[in-house]
Amino acid sequence: MEEAWQALNEVVAVDTNNALAWHLMGLILLQVGQTQDGIDLLRRSIALNPRDAAAYSNLGAGLRDAGVYDEALNASDKALALNPSMIDAQLNRANALLDLGRPAEALAGYDRLIRRQPSHGNAYNNRGNALRALNRNAEAVESFDKAIAAGTDTPEVRANNGFAHLALGDYARGFELFEHRWRNARMQAYLESRQFDRPFWRGDVPLAGKTLLLHSEQGYGDILQFCRYARVASEAGAKVILEVEQPLVALMATLEGVDQVVEHGQPLPPFDLHCPLMSLAFAFGTTVATIPGTTPYLFADPAKVNAWKTWLGGKTRPRIGMVWSSGVRPDQPELKSVNGRRNLPLAKLAALKGLDVELVSLQKGQPAEGELDALGVASWDGPPMANLAAEIRDFADTAALIANLDLVLTVDTSTAHLAGALGAPVWIMNRFDACWRWSPVGPKSLWYPTARQFRQPEIGDWDSVLAEVRLALEERFAA
Repeated sequence: MEEAWQALNEVVAVDTNNALAWHLMGLILLQVGQTQDGIDLLRRSIALNPRDAAAYSNLGAGLRDAGVYDEALNASDKALALNPSMIDAQLNRANALLDLGRPAEALAGYDRLIRRQPSHGNAYNNRGNALRALNRNAEAVESFDKAIAAGTDTPEVRANNGFAHLALGDYARGFELFEHRWRNARMQAYLESRQFDRPFWRGDVPLAGKTLLLHSEQGYGDILQFCRYARVASEAGAKVILEVEQPLVALMATLEGVDQVVEHGQPLPPFDLHCPLMSLAFAFGTTVATIPGTTPYLFADPAKVNAWKTWLGGKTRPRIGMVWSSGVRPDQPELKSVNGRRNLPLAKLAALKGLDVELVSLQKGQPAEGELDALGVASWDGPPMANLAAEIRDFADTAALIANLDLVLTVDTSTAHLAGALGAPVWIMNRFDACWRWSPVGPKSLWYPTARQFRQPEIGDWDSVLAEVRLALEERFAA
């Protein structure tokens, strides 16, 4: 890469209008992760040679990496207008459609591509993701298997296949495949950065008499869901140390089975084995029948509960905690599409106007707090909602606030897991292609007995969800 970059710089130094050189330099930047700079050079190349279909195709790939999916689709369309048979542009176009929440169109695109090139492993992998988005998980498994057979045996394909198996309730195979994430460069970098000098425990040795370090590798919701395994490890004879980020430290001190909680970044005590929280289901051989589903396993601090009770004042109507956004992760643009599908536009909550309830926002962070503030100064035609973000410092505060509520109404985010772990009643407004952990069919949750789900009947249909929620609220809190 460095030699190619140097050679191309020598070219443009004497020929600033060399479109192919700028094209190749932009491609190099995309490959080394300098996405925006790569996009800029590809645009420069196209300005010099607007008939270069390959430059448009690569620009589409770069724009997709940047999370600008509508522009990625447009660039791919321009590439195909110049060269309708270009395989890469066909793939990029289908990928952009999938990112835009149009999986049926994406699936048709992958199928057309595969008819022309039956051994295209990447097309089979992304076709599997489109099938997952359409809740056709058995077909998705077949597509991922074909990707592997075609030679695209990457950690991502294996993990995607694992998610499809999990959605089908095949936990043994699903969690096994999910472990392939540790072959992924980003996950390998995480383990290398931790510099653990003790073995990674995968259920291969007895825990009796051992000190086991459990540590988080992904989001807050994942931690809240899988920390329940601390009790399982303790019952197997281990002394359990749990390392989590600061907002979770106080809450995790209430977790059953944990001997010590350590804030991430602080020195770790001695331990014999370590295991990331999301690998525990595999290590313990979890099946649908053996999910450690007893709740609560986390508990609110009584003093904080009383403090919130005083702060909230006398209750005259049922209190409902609201969460409509899972937030954004700028460092992970690949999650922009799924976050967009699971987040509920705040304006849609106008459907709950007129209910005899008191709504309390449990949102913390942007852009949700800003959305609520904006409604406060606009002509909001929905129900009033108390904004307590300034008073919530960590998950222990949120847990104590939930203890003062009659119900939590949330999208798929960490608050859903928190309420479930506390054994509190929680209703989850879920996207059409709900995550495997919420169970593929029905309103119940295998992981949280107090949860009830309201699923989109079609992709993006929040109106039907809210209409169903409104009816259920009227029934639950009828005078």
